Amino acid sequence: MVKASRSAVKPRNSQKPGKAPSPPQLVTASSARATIAQVVQQAESLMGAGQRDAALAHYRQWLESAKGVPGAHLVWFNLGTELSKTDHAAGEAAYREAIRIAPDFVQAWVNLGSRLDALGRAQEALSAWRHARELARTAKHPDPELERMALNNLGRVLEREREFAEAEQCLLDSLKIDGNQYEVLQHVIRLRQRQCKWPVWSPIPGIGANTQLIATSPMAMLGLADDPGL
Repeated sequence: MVKASRSAVKPRNSQKPGKAPSPPQLVTASSARATIAQVVQQAESLMGAGQRDAALAHYRQWLESAKGVPGAHLVWFNLGTELSKTDHAAGEAAYREAIRIAPDFVQAWVNLGSRLDALGRAQEALSAWRHARELARTAKHPDPELERMALNNLGRVLEREREFAEAEQCLLDSLKIDGNQYEVLQHVIRLRQRQCKWPVWSPIPGIGANTQLIATSPMAMLGLADDPGL
């Protein structure tokens, strides 16, 4: 199951190959009107040149001088995505800032859950993903892909926390969104087995019995059949 870590803004790279990017100018109140795409493009150019610290400083500098500028939550999100590569706590703080500015920003909730889980705070992570799922499902323009991401993360951690029934339901809901998720189906079958639910291969809308058979892991199969040919 996939942990979401999508970048909120992905600009085109206009830097010519072989030419180092110019360092960003000092961000002042007058330059805070720069578009979000420009800010991220400058940071991405620095990243591409191996100047990660300068890119992070550029994000922070712009955010400090551009408080209240529309779209700042997107820059906080991109900063959080980069910080999370080396510092989960710093990534969490950046995602929380993005959410403070835009409480309905589903991507930030999904990624916040991943950072909380990495920090060993499973119950907080589950709460974040439940909220993300609800936001994605009930938005004016629902986002089934983000809902699927939240559900898969819920299923993964709920299974780890031995909350098997809720884990199974989350993964079944994920399969309703996209039935072509082999790994998710494999976990559903295993979860039913761990709960002693029979038959393990139960009807799932849009997914045939043969597909379930193929998705069954070798270990799970050992407990279901004594036919070595399966």
